Parts: sequence; C-alpha cells; structure tokens
Amino acid sequence: MSEDTFNPDGNITREQFLKILINAFGIQKQNLNIEFKDVRKNAWYEEFVKTGVASGIVKGQSADK
Repeated sequence: MSEDTFNPDGNITREQFLKILINAFGIQKQNLNIEFKDVRKNAWYEEFVKTGVASGIVKGQSADK
C-alpha cells in the first residue's frame, strides 16, 4: 500500500494500528533506548512501537525482541 492508495478492505499492520491508537488517545510519544529486530532504525513507525511498549500497550514476543 502506498501513501496515495485507499484500501478500506485491506488488512491493517501492527504499526498502523499503533499509530492510530496512540494518536486517537493522545498518548505522548516516547523514544526509548531499545531496539527490535523487526523494527528498522528511523522507520516511520519506530517511535510508535517504542511508545506502545513504554505505555504498556504492546509487549515483545521473544527474549531478543
């Protein structure tokens, strides 16, 4: 999916869901000093994943993140 594509019947990603949730509830973004194997450095969703973890919305599924 690209920035100019509207796909209301498509699936939503974890990253998109976190962005929607964090923005909808006005959760202050946090930039923890943690890294995840499946989160690219400086990706558009990196701060949303870190904020989700910091606020307790999501947790990792493995010991190595």
